[in-house]
Amino acid sequence: MEANGARPLHYQWQRNGVDLPGKTNAVLQLTSLVPGDAGDYSVIVSNGVGAATIPPATLWVVQTALQSALDCNLWLSGGGNSAWFAQTAETHDGVDAAQSGAITDNQESWLATSVVGPGTLTYWWKVSSEPDYDFLEFYLDGVLQPGAISGEVPWQQQTHDIPTGAHTFRWRYAKDVSDSAGQDAAWLDEVNFTPIPIPFQFAATDGSLSAYDGTFYMQLTASIGASVVVESSFDLKTWTPCQTNTLPYGELDLEMPMGTNQQQFFRARIQ
Repeated sequence: MEANGARPLHYQWQRNGVDLPGKTNAVLQLTSLVPGDAGDYSVIVSNGVGAATIPPATLWVVQTALQSALDCNLWLSGGGNSAWFAQTAETHDGVDAAQSGAITDNQESWLATSVVGPGTLTYWWKVSSEPDYDFLEFYLDGVLQPGAISGEVPWQQQTHDIPTGAHTFRWRYAKDVSDSAGQDAAWLDEVNFTPIPIPFQFAATDGSLSAYDGTFYMQLTASIGASVVVESSFDLKTWTPCQTNTLPYGELDLEMPMGTNQQQFFRARIQ
């Protein structure tokens, strides 16, 4: 969407007619959607002359069967010799859970996803397999983590502290070269990743904040999804909003026009 009119333009996005806090950028970016995010989205665009409301557009959010079974909104992929699947016969939450695919000797079934840290990962898992030979395992960035389980292990909750940056998770049920025991399967339920906010900070562009040809350049880094208001002033007393931006990836490059023949100041603050 592009709005025309006397600058500056101000935006306020709404869902079902209710203002969305912090959603005041020209572009509305929504990530990690869950069914509760479905609804009619519209935006009010205003300036010193008046305001106009753009007619709403309806957003539908449909979770995959595995997302629903794991109670999570992370995008999931599966592989191996047989894929994990959603089922209701064996669960921790009493509703549904994911079960490893049907595999035989020397085969594997895995489920994977990715996140951006830092944060905390928790989940519940269970296995019924040949003890000490057929294992349910968890991998962080391709590295097997301690605590793999085999044999008859009831539901257990696991917690992992995830560092800053992009990471991959993989749960893998794998069999050795012979024999089976128990139900020969693994289960996973209630997967939850909780991000930890990163303290707000400035990061200089090319080693310094810069100005060129009437424009001031600045790069911001903050926690993913942070809403930042950029303001300008000529006297450090009266501040005028220039831009309101959401940092969908934790960083944003800003370009702001400057006044001419006059010293000007800029600041940024989290809403």
